[in-house]
Amino acid sequence: MSEPPPIAFFTSSVRAVDIGRYAAAGAVGTIAKPFDPIGLAAQVQVLLRSTLA
Repeated sequence: MSEPPPIAFFTSSVRAVDIGRYAAAGAVGTIAKPFDPIGLAAQVQVLLRSTLA
């Protein structure tokens, strides 16, 4: 069976307690809104690299 895909939250709720809940739910990371559309791809690549390494 293959691994489930990595999950990242794109949210404006980025308090420490929120990020902890996302991690407990299996998130590999959180990207805060509003985000820079130009830098978004780089942020996603960082999350994927850390997950797939």
